[in-house]
Amino acid sequence: MNQVTASQTRRVAPGQEVVTLRCSYVAGVVRPTSGTAVVNVESLSADECRDLLATRDVGRLGVVVGGYPEIFPVNYAVVRDRVLIRTDPGAKLSHARFERVCFEVDELEMARRTGWSVLVKGVVHELREGDRHAEELDLVAARIRPWVRGAKAHVLVVTPVSVTGRRIVGE
Repeated sequence: MNQVTASQTRRVAPGQEVVTLRCSYVAGVVRPTSGTAVVNVESLSADECRDLLATRDVGRLGVVVGGYPEIFPVNYAVVRDRVLIRTDPGAKLSHARFERVCFEVDELEMARRTGWSVLVKGVVHELREGDRHAEELDLVAARIRPWVRGAKAHVLVVTPVSVTGRRIVGE
């Protein structure tokens, strides 16, 4: 059974903590080189989360389809703390409208076992003419460069309810 053998938390700044976990492992399941993995997890501030969201153009949108969560890689942009996603008709469009969703973006450095992750939980709607800030949002959405072909004529707007992030740092 995987088991945490030691845990230590220290506060480094208001709203930020570093958690150090030392994990044991089951042979054949996890094989750290020394038998003990040390992971430092730092909470990110709201400003750090916003800054990191702006550094990428591909993230993952989580919606519920048929009672189960599904995750879709999407191209996106951020404006006024909202996440904009261009899409074609399909599961993202039909199951995300006026629903609670999550959006995640991250960066991992596998060799160093470090990285960060930002999670946006919010409500999504399709951008319509007459929406507040519609012109500005539409201009930003037009600059999103989709990786997958298609008109991508629909713009989903994720309005955050919460934005959280973590950074995993080496020993």
